[in-house]
Amino acid sequence: MKAPTDTLAPGTEPAHPTELYHAYEKLREEHEELRCRLRQLEKRAREMSGSGRVDRPMEALMRLRRQTLELIHMLEVHWGWEETTFYPLLQKYFALDKGPSIMPSIWVLERDHELAAASLEAFLGLLEEMTYPPAFEIMGKLAKQLIQACQILRSHLDTEEELILQYVQNMVYRSQTYPSP
Repeated sequence: MKAPTDTLAPGTEPAHPTELYHAYEKLREEHEELRCRLRQLEKRAREMSGSGRVDRPMEALMRLRRQTLELIHMLEVHWGWEETTFYPLLQKYFALDKGPSIMPSIWVLERDHELAAASLEAFLGLLEEMTYPPAFEIMGKLAKQLIQACQILRSHLDTEEELILQYVQNMVYRSQTYPSP
């Protein structure tokens, strides 16, 4: 039995399952690097909010700011790859499938990107509005905002991998069960 190809857009060819698997592996590797950065950032934010006293508050806040900006840059590069390469590849595979569309799931994931970015931007905005010397309450609020952003991002990465893994496993299984000629 052949895999259905009549649902592909004119002029396109089905992607090879190995291509999808390698793209998924790249996604997981990038997610692991992002998780590592998130753990570091959240740990520093928790230290700032938990102790109540920071020896050099401005230095600690500027370090968090720099690390947050680095994380945002990494996320922008990662999300750019997802939107221009990974999600279109998934759509290409699902054009072969007669089942439900993957598009609603991709839209939800893209909305998660926006929520995560807004949460990080809120932290940076609060930091810009802060006066010196920072009051303990303000530092706690900043830390909580950053912790929340890290939690949103971690949840997004987990959800994305779980969702995409199911699709990739199904597509690889089908390609092995019903190989193309």
